[in-house]
Amino acid sequence: VLLAIPMLAGTQVAVVTLIVVLAALVVGVAHLVGQISGIRSPWRIAIGGLFLAPAFALATGQVYPDLLSGLVMVNIVMVIAIIEGRGTCSRLQLLSVALLLVVLPWLDQKNILFTVPLVAAIVVASLRAKLPHKRLASAVIPAVVSLVVLMAWNWYAYGHVLGGANPVTLTGVETFTRSIALFFDRRQGIFIQLPVAVLGMAGLWAMRRRIPVAVVTATVIIVATVYGNSTLGNSFGGGSLVGRFQWPTLALLLAFAGLYLLELWQVRRRVASGLAVVIGGLYLIQFVPILRDEHVYYNHIGWDPITYSGWWGGLDPSPVLGYIGGDQISDVVH
Repeated sequence: VLLAIPMLAGTQVAVVTLIVVLAALVVGVAHLVGQISGIRSPWRIAIGGLFLAPAFALATGQVYPDLLSGLVMVNIVMVIAIIEGRGTCSRLQLLSVALLLVVLPWLDQKNILFTVPLVAAIVVASLRAKLPHKRLASAVIPAVVSLVVLMAWNWYAYGHVLGGANPVTLTGVETFTRSIALFFDRRQGIFIQLPVAVLGMAGLWAMRRRIPVAVVTATVIIVATVYGNSTLGNSFGGGSLVGRFQWPTLALLLAFAGLYLLELWQVRRRVASGLAVVIGGLYLIQFVPILRDEHVYYNHIGWDPITYSGWWGGLDPSPVLGYIGGDQISDVVH
């Protein structure tokens, strides 16, 4: 639906259209983060700069539902935070949440599992804030109808309410190992691709008492995304762009990193300014291997330790540290 009409004008037009949609959602996130913080300064606008991360920029040019799903979910979570923090939200925000909840499960079959906690979080936050039941119903009922219709369609088309079945391994050493890898692997790890995610985690901790429902919901989504994908045999996304299966977490972590920086700005401006400079420098440095074409964009089918380079391309310190130097491994193998 999003890309059918643009595709009539060509693939590039479709990609640009998707980028525009993603950019609009990013603007929405930055605006909502600013509202939650209550700060009226250029820092509200500067938060949008966090989304210039190389990992995020590369993802915007790929026609997959993962990043789009993540941006949809983070907008919903930020509105939940506004309801918690202010005790209310505008009709436009509630209407936007209703629309996003209707669309979310149709973007990816895995989103069915994410829609449920998001709807529950909206209900809990609204009841705690004592919002009128009619306004709450206007956001929840369309989402529930959309979810029921999708599951009925999946049952008809696939014989399973969650859509096409994928073989999964819920527990075991391989599943747990892949879970750790999706956080820290030198090519796939979210904290390697997006070091600013550390600030996102700090933001979750810092905001846990102010907006607990939003924090718990974001944490559930992050954990479910990483662990859920680790149960799949192709946990790293097959031959797709490196890190694709983590994209739903990118926007959430960047949004909470923004909240953390804005909170820090109010109490320790020098520290916040220093972190902003560090982040900007980090982004510029990470763009170097991308611009020099030393970057590994796509997964290799089959893992080969000799050719397994890191996300940072020529800046990957592993060969320097002797962690996975190709020549040394070749000698060991022989």
